[in-house]
Amino acid sequence: MRRRPLVECCKQQGWTPHYLHQSPAEGETPVDLLVKELQDLRDAGRGDLAGCLLEVAAQQGVEDERLQPKSQGNGVEQQSSQSADVQAQDSEARQETTRVLEALRKVCRKAGVTPLRLTDSVGDAVEQACAKEMQAARQQGKHSLVIALGRKALRLGLDHPRIHSNLQRSERLLRRETLLEEVNALLQGKRSAKEKAEHMMLEALIDDPEFKLCRTLLNNRLRERLSRGKGDSFADELLDHRIGLEFNRRRLELLEQRRGVGSDRGVGSDQSADS
Repeated sequence: MRRRPLVECCKQQGWTPHYLHQSPAEGETPVDLLVKELQDLRDAGRGDLAGCLLEVAAQQGVEDERLQPKSQGNGVEQQSSQSADVQAQDSEARQETTRVLEALRKVCRKAGVTPLRLTDSVGDAVEQACAKEMQAARQQGKHSLVIALGRKALRLGLDHPRIHSNLQRSERLLRRETLLEEVNALLQGKRSAKEKAEHMMLEALIDDPEFKLCRTLLNNRLRERLSRGKGDSFADELLDHRIGLEFNRRRLELLEQRRGVGSDRGVGSDQSADS
């Protein structure tokens, strides 16, 4: 096989051969060099020039199964197929992003809120946009919306630390608000209602020790109940101690009750397993 026509073909199309101008190594033939050059061209996206070299080789009567024209066609078809797959994946990703955004916007609209961050311009940053929308709603005290957005986001497969953080904070704040509303209503009632309010506040403080407003409200209620009025023989400073003792006593009782319930359940489970 004469390599000069092949080299000239490359130069005419602006390609500097990497293998055709070399001397074959021991045990190597000029056809082996041509095969290497063809692979180099295909890797560089020059399937057109590879086809020209195959035609020049065929004109010289070179026959080798590695030089079948279909190999070029298969390479082009493979590249085309890969490109189509990438385009299809991009299209599916865009459709999924649009679907997720619309689902989150629907949650906002249902709450009577126009979303400001869940826009089509967010691109792939849907999780960050959702977290920002939740944070803005939380700062405005719209905890129900934050919770609805967060739970919807998790169901849609979104996973971002700020989504979890905003969701947990709003769930805690909403529980606090709901409890305070119920407690304030009970404190306006009779003695039994006030006792129920005390119990609810004690349980809340066991589960949420940082609930300062609840602790203040409970202290006020205990002060009202334990105070003996003007004729109280206890000094005001002793009343504070009595309030602290009463709080700790009631809190310990509740903890023991919970522990007892848990132990009873454990014993029941063991007995069921033994039977």
